[in-house]
Amino acid sequence: MELEVKKSDDVCVISLQGDLNIYSSPELVDELKGIFTSHAKIALDLAGVSELDTAGLQCLIAAKKEAAKTGKVLKLLNHSPAIIRFIDLLGLVGFFGDKIKIPAEDRKKYSLKYGIKKQNVLATQKAGGL
Repeated sequence: MELEVKKSDDVCVISLQGDLNIYSSPELVDELKGIFTSHAKIALDLAGVSELDTAGLQCLIAAKKEAAKTGKVLKLLNHSPAIIRFIDLLGLVGFFGDKIKIPAEDRKKYSLKYGIKKQNVLATQKAGGL
């Protein structure tokens, strides 16, 4: 994976190219550690991510949690199809909370569930569905 880092006074944008996986995620973690100390706003441009595995996903989840814990803003931008498939499959769209742009012709490929509301689960249970 290749990282391109662009820093300004208030925002740091990290563009990722290649696979975000068990072999490459430690590099992103190391980069983010330094950036979290120097910037309040961080953006990860994911357009170039060709493959994502669970280690890469753990890296993204940990980064979001660390940002929230330290009062930083971390945005995921330009989600690649590999990223969208993975977070859609695991129902993590709501967790990340970032807007995902999908061309109209590709929208039927994804469900993009933001989670099940509690009242929907209760209604299903009362109807004998669960």
